[in-house]
Amino acid sequence: MKNNNFILLLFIFFIISCNKEDDTDFQNEISERQLDFTNDIIDDGLALKGDDDFVNKYSARSSSYLDAEDTDGDGIADYAESNIVNLDPNRFDDLLSMDPSTILTISTVDGIREVPLYQTSFYQEKMLEFDISSFNSNYYAWTDTQKERVRYYFYAVKKIWLTSEFQDYVKDNFDNTKATNFLNRYKTVKRNVQFRFSRSAGTSNRRSYIGIAPWVMSDRFYRHSLPSAIAHELVHHLGFRHNGIPYGTQNKARQMIQDGKADYMVFDINKKTNYIKPCTPFAVRDNNNYHSMHFLKIPNTGINLERHWGGDYHEYSTPVTFNRGSSYSSITKFLNGGRYSIWIDFNDDAVFDASEQLLNNVRTQNRWVRAEYNFSIPENANTGVHRLRIIKSTYHPAKACRYIKGQAIDFTNVSIQ
Repeated sequence: MKNNNFILLLFIFFIISCNKEDDTDFQNEISERQLDFTNDIIDDGLALKGDDDFVNKYSARSSSYLDAEDTDGDGIADYAESNIVNLDPNRFDDLLSMDPSTILTISTVDGIREVPLYQTSFYQEKMLEFDISSFNSNYYAWTDTQKERVRYYFYAVKKIWLTSEFQDYVKDNFDNTKATNFLNRYKTVKRNVQFRFSRSAGTSNRRSYIGIAPWVMSDRFYRHSLPSAIAHELVHHLGFRHNGIPYGTQNKARQMIQDGKADYMVFDINKKTNYIKPCTPFAVRDNNNYHSMHFLKIPNTGINLERHWGGDYHEYSTPVTFNRGSSYSSITKFLNGGRYSIWIDFNDDAVFDASEQLLNNVRTQNRWVRAEYNFSIPENANTGVHRLRIIKSTYHPAKACRYIKGQAIDFTNVSIQ
């Protein structure tokens, strides 16, 4: 009997020691010296397995800003209407301490706009300053498709992290110390991250790289597994080990992405008052719809116009996304051929100059023949929201503000990431 009691006491002592050690590890982890991550490798071979237990145990109890009640129909959740502040451009740093659901009233060229803080370009850039530096190919060669998938989910996870819904989830499901330190890391971590292939589902060196297994990026698995893996490893990149946060947030981030909640519009705060509207392209009087861009598609961007018979000039506010350093294909069909050009006003000066021209009067096909033209976004292109201009000119080279016969289309909500 005494031996049994002795064994029981040893077991209790062991449990207490483990809990104490775990707590000590976490306190060390959130200290300032944790920013030195030399050779700090975390292998997440099981990062994508068994994590549903956390979600089942800790269901989200927070109210979503996106889904919250709006009884007066003004597009602002009722609970947030008492939390509206005027934007003071001279006190941007004060915004970082505000709740991300804070509504900013912003004067724009189109009148007063009310925008949640987390949807502003300023908040997006300042709160999550780490970015993708490169793709390492020592293990396997990355395909363009795989790079696109990683870029999309990398930015999607970062955008989800900034939402009120996600931050409320973290506050509701973790103790205050862990939640506060996790959310505060947004403001302090400014490292870039390299993506590599690994033999585990996810691997991290918290100072430099994230490794993703090739099967995670496969056509069969990537929609479910890739956002989970990136969300998990980015938590490590902020400086956390397996203290509950990585497993506890990856499924929430993945589910919000799959529900489309990462596709919210980012308001470019630099265009609040002084953005100059560019010239309106015009054609000669006898221009007609037979010279229009009847079919225009740029895959994986949001640009998709089919059977378009819109006349001379049109603006679209459709959300469009391009990634720096990526290549794209513009697919067209015309009844009457000619020349075809694309510009993006990267510096927002309302002038489409030669350095911003992505396609320069390439020859088009006529008689409804499918034609494809390849172009790339420069590696150093300014991030944020810009204007894209496309002009098709039937007979003569097009200029950004004038064509003889043809059509011009502007997309005004083009995000460069």
